[in-house]
Amino acid sequence: MQKSAEELALEDSFGDKIFNIHKLTVGTSRKLFSVASIDWLLGAQISINVPPNSLHALYGNLPLAGQVYLQIRPSLNKMKM
Repeated sequence: MQKSAEELALEDSFGDKIFNIHKLTVGTSRKLFSVASIDWLLGAQISINVPPNSLHALYGNLPLAGQVYLQIRPSLNKMKM
């Protein structure tokens, strides 16, 4: 993706420069249980970001981010024949 210096709150240092930011995110979720047609899932994901060399001093070489979440959603309706 591309981010402007303004989006990164760096316009004082970099003006109106546009940065190419590469990111890889992987994750998974698993259904814990269902109650009253509602599914409860637990999930996790991790992201690896690859900023351009000009931003390494601020963000490091490979900034990481992670997330653990609880998802609540309606159960899928399954027809019985």
